[in-house]
Amino acid sequence: MELTAAIIGAGRVGSYHAKGQLALGTKVVVYEPDAERAKAFQEQFSEVTLASSLEEAVDMADVVHVCVPPAHHLEIALLCIERRKPTIIEKPLALNLEEAVQIYKAVSAAKDVPVILATSFRVGPALPAIYDGVHSGEIGALTSLETSYVHDVKNLEPGNTWRKQLEGTAFLYEGGSHGIDLNMWLANEPVSSVQAIVATKRVLDEYKWDEDFAISLKYQDGLVGRVWVSASAPLPRHGSHIEVYGSMGAYRVHTKEPYYESFKDGEHEWQRHPIDVKYTMLTIQTMASIFNDYVQGKREDFKPMPDIADGIRLMVVMDTIEKAIASGKTEPVPSLEEILSSF
Repeated sequence: MELTAAIIGAGRVGSYHAKGQLALGTKVVVYEPDAERAKAFQEQFSEVTLASSLEEAVDMADVVHVCVPPAHHLEIALLCIERRKPTIIEKPLALNLEEAVQIYKAVSAAKDVPVILATSFRVGPALPAIYDGVHSGEIGALTSLETSYVHDVKNLEPGNTWRKQLEGTAFLYEGGSHGIDLNMWLANEPVSSVQAIVATKRVLDEYKWDEDFAISLKYQDGLVGRVWVSASAPLPRHGSHIEVYGSMGAYRVHTKEPYYESFKDGEHEWQRHPIDVKYTMLTIQTMASIFNDYVQGKREDFKPMPDIADGIRLMVVMDTIEKAIASGKTEPVPSLEEILSSF
């Protein structure tokens, strides 16, 4: 069966998703309301078909990739779910919890329409191996977990200028969701409470959002995970640094480095493990391959990609982080049942 993938949005992220699907031999149709951007996209990818409307693109597709800014996720996601299309939504699920709940409830009502969140860092070259090592007991019981997401937003790539319109804590959702999701995924435990502070020192005066966040996630088993999120880190490339410590060893990795390191109790130094370099396009290709295979019945699940339940839990935690920033106190994380009953 030859699949057709619809890419909704012809910006930078849309180009990554298109490249990933084209590399898999998938037919690609693109919908972009901006005529000039749509034309430029087709000039870049001559093999794609341009749809004249959102509805046309969705109807042509076996799989839909939602690659527009998060403020537009709700409308498009609801259309895809209504038309029973397997859908990949770029993170975050939405820019606020109320809209995320609407998407979650629509998926739940549809019952068998698969929707996943495109947190592609989970399929970075080393991350599945580290996750398996952690949860096979290779480094013993988890004792400490640190993740980050750092980005130099003053040097935005072309096609990402919409980020300049964000306000307040929006960078926490748009970029920081990577670091928070990785922390929650590696811990594999419900978050019971959070602490968070945001730096008041600013170095990016031309931007509206908060720049630097220090977050602690307390899990139900007592583990504390730490997350650093920064929009103003002058690094050669954005990404996440991860350190995982257990009673018998540790792992550390940066999502864009061509190796990860491990340490076992009794050794004298970190051991380096080379891996294939896979930049954003190839991690998205891996994600698309996993989902395509699931849609075609070639695999029974789409792990390690997050499903809609993971997506809404991430939104609940980020909403609680916002409350902790505002209150300056430790805030309990409500259960999913409590959230669903409140909207």
